[in-house]
Amino acid sequence: MEARTLSQVLDASHLPTASIALLKIDVEGYEPRVFMGAATLMGGALRPRLIVMELFVHRFSDCDVRTFLRTF
Repeated sequence: MEARTLSQVLDASHLPTASIALLKIDVEGYEPRVFMGAATLMGGALRPRLIVMELFVHRFSDCDVRTFLRTF
């Protein structure tokens, strides 16, 4: 499986980031890494109205669930 950053995916799509209303994330336990890596992007141009994800807490690699959820 090839891994790409959210910025790489968005750059390749040529969509204006302001037009993205829904972001679905399915990364099997790497949710904290995704959000840590996308913090600058999501704090700037990318502001989806809805984020859909499942938390695969048994494989959280960087933090525990409470720490992750407190971030929001």
